[in-house]
Amino acid sequence: MKNELTFKQTFLGSLIAGACAAVVNNIWHALHIAMSGFTPPEMISPGRVVMSSVVPLVVAGLGFYIAQRWIPKGRLVYIISVVVLALLSCLGNFAPMLPDGSPMPTGFAMHTVPMHLIAGVFALLIPRFAARMKA
Repeated sequence: MKNELTFKQTFLGSLIAGACAAVVNNIWHALHIAMSGFTPPEMISPGRVVMSSVVPLVVAGLGFYIAQRWIPKGRLVYIISVVVLALLSCLGNFAPMLPDGSPMPTGFAMHTVPMHLIAGVFALLIPRFAARMKA
């Protein structure tokens, strides 16, 4: 494919997407707490929101690079994969227990599901961000 993006482009694009997702997710985090009075569990801090936004999007960038380079119709495969994984990642937010074994707080899903979807939207934007990077 002649218009393949380089690893450097996709990596930088994924870092930008991750940074944008981290900013938007932390804004949602603060707004939801202020508007609803929700008290997040200790495991949800602004720093963890950043890490939970950036790391998966860097992994998504690697997935995009592999898909567009070695899979026929790789961009389409990537887009479908991102949508499916973003939706599947929301399911755990409706479990009765947190990963540490404590009960799920009331309002947890309303706090975290938008963050998963925000990350999914920015994962879909990785190809655009990557295309804007110099090769």
